[in-house]
Amino acid sequence: MVAPVPFGKGFIFKDKILDKANELNYEIDEYQIFVNKSQVFKAYTTSIYEGDNGNKRKIDEIHDIETYEIRTSKNILLAWGWYSISSLIKQMPKINTARSLRLRKGNIQIGLENTLDKLFKDTRWSKYYYGEVYTVSSDLIPNARRDYFLENSDLKELEKLLKVKFNELQKLNYFSSNIRSEKRKIDEFVSFSKEFEEKTNKGGFTDNEEKKKYQEKFDSKKEKAIVAEKELEKVKESSASPSQYKIFEKIIGETKQKVEKVKVNEENSKTKFLTDDISRLNRKDRKLVSKILSVIDSVLMKELADNLKHKIIEELNK
Repeated sequence: MVAPVPFGKGFIFKDKILDKANELNYEIDEYQIFVNKSQVFKAYTTSIYEGDNGNKRKIDEIHDIETYEIRTSKNILLAWGWYSISSLIKQMPKINTARSLRLRKGNIQIGLENTLDKLFKDTRWSKYYYGEVYTVSSDLIPNARRDYFLENSDLKELEKLLKVKFNELQKLNYFSSNIRSEKRKIDEFVSFSKEFEEKTNKGGFTDNEEKKKYQEKFDSKKEKAIVAEKELEKVKESSASPSQYKIFEKIIGETKQKVEKVKVNEENSKTKFLTDDISRLNRKDRKLVSKILSVIDSVLMKELADNLKHKIIEELNK
């Protein structure tokens, strides 16, 4: 990440970065460097992972990149750069070697991955992105340690303008978080409606009281999901930047069905209960078992209660 090497062939957004460089008449110095006959490339990828090299899994992807220019009030170009657009699910773990926004001079990295963190209002947001800041001004001079630039007016101006740009990125994080929060309410409702329908049609209720609680929960989740759906529609209409629109589209995707139209379909007019199929027991005994199952519901966690109830029914049907 320090050396002036090319982007890897698998990083499909490199042409967009190079096109921006050509537009600004800026030459990105690139050198072919080999280690043990293997060429070295910048470590940018289109996938974001967690875990380690022996056991990693994909958690997000780079959907696109955005380029930008840092100009003074007199329209003098101090720097330009690019940043990745993903779903911004979480900070990129360390396995993503290229994480953070990297400061460069002559395509050589200045400082470490966290050198520009201080320009964020909240430093944690910097690790949600891949990106680079290419400094252009000849007055931006690396210090002897090459961990930052010498203090001067151009550096102060650059820092001031980058703070503005990075504040925009921080707002993108909040934007993404809000979208995922609203979508989660819809997903939870859809998932619960399927569970409710399955219990309704396959005899999964302990008693009428449990069915009533499911209906109340269904109505509550549906109300919240409807509000969330309306909120997402407003967000989509008010997306102010291409970055926001791309993030919205990737997180939400295509809406297949309106929340208002989601309902639980009952195959039979009569609700079935867990005890209905215990043929060896009379009605009085089934009623007693139903009370026992109801007690289990009241004292155990849902998953454990469901497993225990079904085990009891299995034993009684033997």
